[in-house]
Amino acid sequence: MLRRCRYAVAIVMLVAATACGGRPGTRAAPDDPFATTPESGLPMGSLAGQSALLLPAGGLVVGDSGNALPAIVARRAALLDYANAVVDTAVRRDAREVRWFGLTEQRRVARGAPTLSLDPDHFSTAHLVDRRVGYVADPLRAQLRTLAGLTNARLALAPTVVRVSHRGGGGGCGGGGGREGLIAEILWAAVDARLGSVVARGRASGLPAPTAEAAIANAAARLVAR
Repeated sequence: MLRRCRYAVAIVMLVAATACGGRPGTRAAPDDPFATTPESGLPMGSLAGQSALLLPAGGLVVGDSGNALPAIVARRAALLDYANAVVDTAVRRDAREVRWFGLTEQRRVARGAPTLSLDPDHFSTAHLVDRRVGYVADPLRAQLRTLAGLTNARLALAPTVVRVSHRGGGGGCGGGGGREGLIAEILWAAVDARLGSVVARGRASGLPAPTAEAAIANAAARLVAR
Protein backbone atom coordinates (compact mmCIF):
# COMPACT_ATOMS: atom_id res chain seq x y z
CA MET A 1 0.00 0.00 0.00
CA LEU A 2 2.75 2.44 0.94
CA ARG A 3 4.69 1.78 -2.28
CA ARG A 4 1.60 2.38 -4.41
CA CYS A 5 0.86 5.57 -2.49
CA ARG A 6 4.38 6.88 -3.12
CA TYR A 7 4.13 6.03 -6.82
CA ALA A 8 0.89 7.97 -7.18
CA VAL A 9 2.24 10.93 -5.25
CA ALA A 10 5.23 11.08 -7.58
CA ILE A 11 2.89 11.23 -10.58
CA VAL A 12 0.75 14.07 -9.29
CA MET A 13 3.18 16.04 -7.12
CA LEU A 14 3.95 18.57 -9.84
CA VAL A 15 0.23 18.96 -10.44
CA ALA A 16 -0.43 19.55 -6.76
CA ALA A 17 2.35 22.12 -6.57
CA THR A 18 0.81 24.22 -9.34
CA ALA A 19 -2.82 23.84 -8.32
CA CYS A 20 -5.05 26.34 -6.55
CA GLY A 21 -3.55 27.68 -3.35
CA GLY A 22 -0.31 29.12 -4.68
CA ARG A 23 0.75 32.77 -4.79
CA PRO A 24 -2.04 35.32 -5.17
CA GLY A 25 -2.87 35.82 -8.82
CA THR A 26 -1.26 32.52 -9.87
CA ARG A 27 -3.49 30.57 -12.24
CA ALA A 28 -3.77 26.80 -12.15
CA ALA A 29 -1.59 24.97 -14.64
CA PRO A 30 -3.56 23.90 -17.74
CA ASP A 31 -2.67 20.24 -17.19
CA ASP A 32 -3.80 20.23 -13.57
CA PRO A 33 -6.42 17.44 -13.52
CA PHE A 34 -8.10 18.89 -10.44
CA ALA A 35 -8.69 22.14 -12.35
CA THR A 36 -9.59 20.61 -15.72
CA THR A 37 -11.79 17.71 -14.58
CA PRO A 38 -15.42 18.82 -14.14
CA GLU A 39 -17.15 18.13 -10.87
CA SER A 40 -19.59 15.29 -11.44
CA GLY A 41 -20.74 12.05 -9.90
CA LEU A 42 -20.79 8.65 -11.55
CA PRO A 43 -24.20 8.14 -13.26
CA MET A 44 -25.39 4.72 -12.19
CA GLY A 45 -28.71 4.45 -14.06
CA SER A 46 -27.28 2.37 -16.92
CA LEU A 47 -25.64 -0.02 -14.45
CA ALA A 48 -28.79 -1.00 -12.58
CA GLY A 49 -28.75 -4.75 -12.04
CA GLN A 50 -25.15 -5.03 -13.28
CA SER A 51 -21.90 -5.92 -11.51
CA ALA A 52 -19.04 -3.44 -11.12
CA LEU A 53 -15.52 -3.54 -9.71
CA LEU A 54 -14.41 -0.93 -7.18
CA LEU A 55 -10.65 -0.50 -7.47
CA PRO A 56 -8.33 0.93 -4.78
CA ALA A 57 -7.47 4.62 -4.85
CA GLY A 58 -4.30 5.32 -6.82
CA GLY A 59 -2.84 7.69 -4.23
CA LEU A 60 -3.39 10.59 -1.88
CA VAL A 61 -1.94 14.08 -2.27
CA VAL A 62 -1.84 16.39 0.72
CA GLY A 63 -1.83 20.17 0.59
CA ASP A 64 -0.70 22.45 -2.20
CA SER A 65 1.98 25.07 -2.78
CA GLY A 66 0.39 27.37 -0.20
CA ASN A 67 -0.36 24.88 2.57
CA ALA A 68 1.92 21.85 2.99
CA LEU A 69 -0.06 20.36 5.94
CA PRO A 70 2.87 18.29 7.30
CA ALA A 71 0.81 16.73 10.10
CA ILE A 72 -1.48 15.14 7.52
CA VAL A 73 1.40 14.14 5.24
CA ALA A 74 2.69 11.93 8.06
CA ARG A 75 -0.62 10.02 7.97
CA ARG A 76 -0.87 9.69 4.19
CA ALA A 77 -0.79 5.88 4.06
CA ALA A 78 -3.42 5.54 6.79
CA LEU A 79 -5.62 8.16 5.13
CA LEU A 80 -5.38 6.30 1.83
CA ASP A 81 -6.66 3.16 3.54
CA TYR A 82 -9.42 5.24 5.10
CA ALA A 83 -10.33 6.71 1.70
CA ASN A 84 -10.69 3.23 0.23
CA ALA A 85 -12.99 2.24 3.09
CA VAL A 86 -15.29 5.27 2.92
CA VAL A 87 -15.50 5.15 -0.89
CA ASP A 88 -16.57 1.50 -0.60
CA THR A 89 -19.23 2.44 1.95
CA ALA A 90 -20.46 5.39 -0.10
CA VAL A 91 -20.97 3.58 -3.39
CA ARG A 92 -22.73 0.64 -1.73
CA ARG A 93 -25.04 3.06 0.08
CA ASP A 94 -25.78 5.39 -2.82
CA ALA A 95 -25.77 2.90 -5.71
CA ARG A 96 -27.56 -0.11 -4.24
CA GLU A 97 -28.88 -1.12 -7.65
CA VAL A 98 -25.34 -2.18 -8.59
CA ARG A 99 -23.63 -5.33 -7.34
CA TRP A 100 -20.26 -4.04 -6.17
CA PHE A 101 -17.10 -6.10 -6.03
CA GLY A 102 -14.83 -4.17 -3.70
CA LEU A 103 -11.48 -5.28 -2.31
CA THR A 104 -13.07 -7.82 0.03
CA GLU A 105 -14.95 -9.55 -2.78
CA GLN A 106 -12.00 -9.28 -5.19
CA ARG A 107 -9.69 -10.92 -2.66
CA ARG A 108 -12.19 -13.76 -2.27
CA VAL A 109 -12.38 -14.26 -6.03
CA ALA A 110 -8.56 -14.15 -6.29
CA ARG A 111 -8.19 -16.81 -3.58
CA GLY A 112 -10.60 -19.01 -5.53
CA ALA A 113 -8.38 -18.82 -8.62
CA PRO A 114 -4.80 -18.95 -7.24
CA THR A 115 -3.23 -19.93 -10.58
CA LEU A 116 -4.21 -16.52 -12.03
CA SER A 117 -1.98 -14.63 -9.55
CA LEU A 118 -4.43 -11.77 -9.05
CA ASP A 119 -3.54 -9.32 -6.27
CA PRO A 120 -6.34 -6.71 -6.02
CA ASP A 121 -4.57 -4.85 -3.19
CA HIS A 122 -1.81 -3.87 -5.59
CA PHE A 123 -3.81 -2.91 -8.68
CA SER A 124 -2.23 0.37 -9.75
CA THR A 125 -4.68 3.01 -11.02
CA ALA A 126 -2.48 6.11 -10.58
CA HIS A 127 -1.65 6.41 -14.31
CA LEU A 128 -5.33 7.13 -15.01
CA VAL A 129 -4.90 10.58 -13.41
CA ASP A 130 -3.69 11.82 -16.79
CA ARG A 131 -6.75 12.87 -18.81
CA ARG A 132 -4.92 11.95 -22.02
CA VAL A 133 -4.93 8.27 -21.00
CA GLY A 134 -7.79 6.62 -22.83
CA TYR A 135 -6.97 3.01 -22.01
CA VAL A 136 -5.80 1.21 -18.90
CA ALA A 137 -2.15 0.16 -19.13
CA ASP A 138 -0.95 -3.41 -18.67
CA PRO A 139 -0.67 -5.28 -16.39
CA LEU A 140 -3.83 -3.70 -14.91
CA ARG A 141 -5.69 -4.03 -18.20
CA ALA A 142 -5.13 -7.79 -18.31
CA GLN A 143 -5.93 -8.12 -14.60
CA LEU A 144 -9.24 -6.29 -15.02
CA ARG A 145 -10.19 -8.41 -18.02
CA THR A 146 -9.51 -11.57 -16.00
CA LEU A 147 -11.39 -10.31 -12.95
CA ALA A 148 -14.31 -9.18 -15.12
CA GLY A 149 -14.53 -12.68 -16.55
CA LEU A 150 -14.68 -14.16 -13.05
CA THR A 151 -17.26 -11.68 -11.70
CA ASN A 152 -19.23 -10.78 -14.83
CA ALA A 153 -18.44 -7.12 -14.06
CA ARG A 154 -19.20 -4.61 -16.78
CA LEU A 155 -17.50 -1.56 -15.29
CA ALA A 156 -14.59 -0.76 -12.99
CA LEU A 157 -14.65 2.41 -10.89
CA ALA A 158 -11.16 3.73 -10.13
CA PRO A 159 -10.69 6.58 -7.63
CA THR A 160 -7.45 7.67 -9.30
CA VAL A 161 -6.26 10.16 -6.69
CA VAL A 162 -7.52 11.88 -3.54
CA ARG A 163 -6.37 15.37 -2.57
CA VAL A 164 -6.77 16.93 0.86
CA SER A 165 -6.05 20.65 1.08
CA HIS A 166 -6.87 23.64 3.23
CA ARG A 167 -9.64 26.06 2.37
CA GLY A 168 -9.61 29.47 3.98
CA GLY A 169 -12.72 31.37 4.95
CA GLY A 170 -12.42 33.54 1.85
CA GLY A 171 -12.75 30.65 -0.57
CA GLY A 172 -10.58 28.04 -2.22
CA CYS A 173 -10.13 26.49 -5.63
CA GLY A 174 -12.56 28.17 -7.96
CA GLY A 175 -12.90 31.27 -5.78
CA GLY A 176 -16.01 32.33 -3.92
CA GLY A 177 -16.83 32.23 -0.26
CA GLY A 178 -16.96 29.19 1.95
CA ARG A 179 -16.27 27.79 5.39
CA GLU A 180 -12.71 27.39 6.56
CA GLY A 181 -11.40 23.88 6.99
CA LEU A 182 -9.99 20.92 5.12
CA ILE A 183 -11.48 20.00 1.77
CA ALA A 184 -11.07 16.72 -0.12
CA GLU A 185 -11.42 16.03 -3.82
CA ILE A 186 -11.54 12.63 -5.48
CA LEU A 187 -10.73 12.21 -9.16
CA TRP A 188 -12.39 9.11 -10.58
CA ALA A 189 -12.34 7.20 -13.84
CA ALA A 190 -14.93 4.70 -15.03
CA VAL A 191 -13.37 1.92 -17.11
CA ASP A 192 -14.88 -0.74 -19.33
CA ALA A 193 -13.68 -3.74 -17.34
CA ARG A 194 -13.38 -6.01 -20.38
CA LEU A 195 -11.96 -3.62 -23.00
CA GLY A 196 -9.89 -1.43 -20.67
CA SER A 197 -11.17 1.82 -22.19
CA VAL A 198 -11.89 4.87 -20.03
CA VAL A 199 -15.58 5.69 -20.57
CA ALA A 200 -16.03 8.59 -18.15
CA ARG A 201 -14.15 10.84 -15.73
CA GLY A 202 -15.18 13.19 -12.98
CA ARG A 203 -14.26 14.94 -9.76
CA ALA A 204 -16.09 14.59 -6.45
CA SER A 205 -15.53 17.57 -4.16
CA GLY A 206 -16.82 17.59 -0.60
CA LEU A 207 -17.71 20.36 1.83
CA PRO A 208 -15.01 21.70 4.17
CA ALA A 209 -14.55 19.72 7.38
CA PRO A 210 -12.41 20.02 10.55
CA THR A 211 -10.50 16.76 9.96
CA ALA A 212 -9.02 15.01 6.95
CA GLU A 213 -11.17 11.95 7.60
CA ALA A 214 -14.38 13.98 7.60
CA ALA A 215 -13.30 15.86 4.48
CA ILE A 216 -12.63 12.60 2.61
CA ALA A 217 -15.98 11.18 3.72
CA ASN A 218 -17.71 14.34 2.43
CA ALA A 219 -16.07 13.91 -0.97
CA ALA A 220 -16.92 10.20 -1.12
CA ALA A 221 -20.57 11.08 -0.56
CA ARG A 222 -20.48 13.01 -3.86
CA LEU A 223 -19.14 10.11 -5.96
CA VAL A 224 -22.51 8.85 -7.10
CA ALA A 225 -24.66 11.24 -9.12
CA ARG A 226 -28.09 11.98 -7.69
